[in-house]
Amino acid sequence: MDNKPRKVLVGSPSYDGSIDVWYVNSLVNTVKYAYDHSINVDIIPIWVSYDALIQRCRNDTVFLALQQECDDLMWIDTDIEWKPEWFFKLLDYPVDVVGGTYRKKGDVEEYVYRQIKKQPANELGLIPVDGLGTGFVRMNKKAFQHLWNVS
Repeated sequence: MDNKPRKVLVGSPSYDGSIDVWYVNSLVNTVKYAYDHSINVDIIPIWVSYDALIQRCRNDTVFLALQQECDDLMWIDTDIEWKPEWFFKLLDYPVDVVGGTYRKKGDVEEYVYRQIKKQPANELGLIPVDGLGTGFVRMNKKAFQHLWNVS
């Protein structure tokens, strides 16, 4: 039986090198949650800083996930707060790409997703969308390897 940990790269772009305290709190609590619940996962945080091109930062994290032979890539923006349970819930879904939406910054209540045709949740409880912000998204190796291969 192979008991090696599941390797999850947490890729977080930071344009100006700063990280929100709630992001740090969430990351620390996620690592602690894994330890406290004996979850066999190796969480590898990577911060790509001082780059104004977000797409290059995302590409860099895909490269690093492949280089480190990670099983999953979790993109989490440095101004996002989450509960540890949400992190592991995304890891548990048997799909290639899954994410959680969050409120856009601004006075109007809007969320970071696009759904052209409204659809109900599927049997997994997931709502199919046409687009989703990448501030809290998990891709498995199949998905990020495919992205790398077609880019």
